[in-house]
Amino acid sequence: MFEYYTNIAMMVLFGVGFLYTFMKKYAYSALGYTLFLVAWAFELTILWTVLWDNVNAGGTWAKGNLTIAYLIQGLYGSMTILISFGAFVGKVGPFRLALICFVEVFFYVLNYYICILVLEYVSLSRSLSLSLSLFCGSL
Repeated sequence: MFEYYTNIAMMVLFGVGFLYTFMKKYAYSALGYTLFLVAWAFELTILWTVLWDNVNAGGTWAKGNLTIAYLIQGLYGSMTILISFGAFVGKVGPFRLALICFVEVFFYVLNYYICILVLEYVSLSRSLSLSLSLFCGSL
């Protein structure tokens, strides 16, 4: 599982981060905002995933153990906001990006709860939950 985590982390941090540097005018801000959004979305995704896992467990509010599965889930949540960030490069500031990140990650994890935990949809690549959260985030 650790190999998956490192591969996804490299894709999120460096692959997408340097992908948005193609515009010379916004190269530094795109890279900086990418790192900011990854850090913010990573934490929010883990926090809300633990929250919805506790809701699914019947309301027994327990501490969430930080496992590799939660870390990978955090990277997938970061990827959702970075895909949407491609439309906002150079147009919005850090406060609006943090607000967009807050809302979009919430809907991503809510979608994870509905698809994976309630409907018991099984997908190794999380393609359905990622696609549906991007659709909801674009609205």
